[in-house]
Amino acid sequence: MKKLFALFILLISVLYSMNLDAQVNQDWKWVHPAPQGNQMRWIKMIDSVNWYTCGNTGTFMKTSNAGVNWTVYTNAGGWLPSYYGEGRNLMNGWFFNMNTGVVCGYTGWIARTTNAGASWDSIGIPTTNSMYGLHFVNNTYGYASGAGGRVLKTTNAGLSWDSIPTGVALANYNIYALDTNIIYVASTVPSPLAGKVMKTINGGINWVLYNTETAFTIYDINFINENTGMVCGSSGNIKLTTNGGVNWTSVNSPSTSILYGIHSTLTPTPTFYVVGDSYGIYKTDNFGANWTLLSFNDPGMSWTSTHYSVDVSGNRIVAIGAYGSIQKSTNAGANFSALTQWLSPSTKYDVWAQSANGLVIVTGGRGSTATFDQVLRTTNGGTNWSIIPFNSSATYYSLAMVNSTTGFMSGSSGNLRKTTNAGLNWDSIPGPFGTNTLKRVEFANANTGYVFQNTSALNGGWKTTNGGLSWDSLTNMGSETRVPVSSFINANTGYVGNNVAKLMKTTDGGANWTILSNTPMGTFGLYGVKFFNADSGYVCGSTGYKLCRTTNGGVSFDSVSHPFYNALYSMRFFDMNTGWIFASMGYSAKTTNGGTSWFFQNTSGQYGYGCYFTNPDSGFVVGDNGYILKTSKQTITGIEWSGNKIPGGYYLKQNYPNPFNPTTTIEFAIPKAGLVSLKIYDIAGREITNAINMSLNPGIVKYTFNGASFASGVYFYRLTIDEKLIDTKKMVLIK
Repeated sequence: MKKLFALFILLISVLYSMNLDAQVNQDWKWVHPAPQGNQMRWIKMIDSVNWYTCGNTGTFMKTSNAGVNWTVYTNAGGWLPSYYGEGRNLMNGWFFNMNTGVVCGYTGWIARTTNAGASWDSIGIPTTNSMYGLHFVNNTYGYASGAGGRVLKTTNAGLSWDSIPTGVALANYNIYALDTNIIYVASTVPSPLAGKVMKTINGGINWVLYNTETAFTIYDINFINENTGMVCGSSGNIKLTTNGGVNWTSVNSPSTSILYGIHSTLTPTPTFYVVGDSYGIYKTDNFGANWTLLSFNDPGMSWTSTHYSVDVSGNRIVAIGAYGSIQKSTNAGANFSALTQWLSPSTKYDVWAQSANGLVIVTGGRGSTATFDQVLRTTNGGTNWSIIPFNSSATYYSLAMVNSTTGFMSGSSGNLRKTTNAGLNWDSIPGPFGTNTLKRVEFANANTGYVFQNTSALNGGWKTTNGGLSWDSLTNMGSETRVPVSSFINANTGYVGNNVAKLMKTTDGGANWTILSNTPMGTFGLYGVKFFNADSGYVCGSTGYKLCRTTNGGVSFDSVSHPFYNALYSMRFFDMNTGWIFASMGYSAKTTNGGTSWFFQNTSGQYGYGCYFTNPDSGFVVGDNGYILKTSKQTITGIEWSGNKIPGGYYLKQNYPNPFNPTTTIEFAIPKAGLVSLKIYDIAGREITNAINMSLNPGIVKYTFNGASFASGVYFYRLTIDEKLIDTKKMVLIK
């Protein structure tokens, strides 16, 4: 990631006003970056104000006012197990009109919409290879390209696809069809690496393979006529042909970065545009002899990164890329406006909120060695964010607010800071911390607080009884003194978790510690601990992906069943019954009965390193690249998992009710952990939804199917576990 502009004013806060964008099919809404932060791979201007774009985790976005506001959907990619239940990454798209279009992506995915992206129908295709390219010559005939040498053809606007044999197992990253006969495919032979272009002049009956004479990966291809075209790819390589692909010559490259996208226009003169690096779009009107950089020069956009796709229409230019970046020009590239608000690209580790729509403070690392953007702050629940700059190079891992005005944060190199004005300023707190990483800070009240460090050779931490004016060393914490988590009931009684998954307890304000050696968390670190009184609490961590509970002060622990076979990075419990967990798979789950059952929610594929809830239904989660997501007072539906009783065998029950309109519940059992796939098909055997496709722990699962967007009729649902068929049943939708 490159930083394009260094425009931070270090002594004042930088304020951005975020668009109020609709985010559909998402339990957790993006509040930073905005309108969302997933990588986007394709964009098209349907007209001057209506634009469509798609990208990672099944994200599809559209705007009807030239990017001022966006509607964000996350249902265009189905579910993909290797992406932990999130939607497949989408690589390309094509729209015939405002309503009807096609997207393609990972693991043999093509989906079609007839309502401008509100819902998508999965299209069965004869491959599981990832599909990268789409190109239509008219509203019925089109072609797709993908891994394993795949080329597909449709003659009915994407309703069905047939394979066109090519005879070569290449990585086909994109495709360009001049008509139904003349088709070019950008290909790469992986070993030895060589850029290739395949061409057919008879609609795919025969193919000719042309060598570009350069070892590089070709990512995009574009032709202005049968003879003249360009390819672009890795290491800034751009090649030109003027004889229909028979020969390719290198042109002066404007960049050494990977170039992912290429676009051409014919008026007023033939012009090619390429995009890839973070600086801007490169333009040539003399077939690559010279290039002009159209810089991403919005002074309000402090950060930018790789861009993957560009579209040009008259004087309008738009490009999209990593971290949801969207760049727009209305004067042929002389100036660009950034349509994404992305204040800080660094990982954020902790968050505190006064209310769902009030003050929120987020802490973490800084974006570069030249910036001081570790703290983000909002006073309206994430509609507007500001950077709170201060002269510190530390990464801040922990945040402890005593009340809405006074709080502390701790971080690397012995940094401890305090605010007394609700996070607007942070003063350095001196102490005997040296250069140790202070991984955890917690205050039991305004005066009594604890700081814990992450070096095993030292005592575990320090204590203050005067609001941080002075600190005393904590002793008697045993040989393992790296402490990343803590939970204090009051000034004297508290629990801390160390880096070898041991829980330690004090009842005398840290003077003495008891090691609870029977914590069933393996040998690695604890990521979360929460106690509600001296006896009852929860811990979570990585080894064994455990969530554990004690009701006797840590004398013994019970393992609490949960659906995820992944590390639990953070948790938030309100009492022994109600709480949230966040898994490394980009999923969260909520329980209201102490873990007997859980309701899933996805966090757009993002890990949750820190979370904070103002009530059981409203909260924030933070993670990589400055990501901040929010959920607020939603009814959790869709998937319910219960592991209270492990079933004796597999089963798939008849849905209830049946017939139904528009929702019905499908229940099934899994006696051991496995890759679970629940798919629903129409009467013709076409897959209409990949309802569940993820690894789950043993238990009982209830899935609520909503048929509101489907026609009345007979449907089938099929359960497979670890690719073995369990059962298939029929259900009837009547509207």
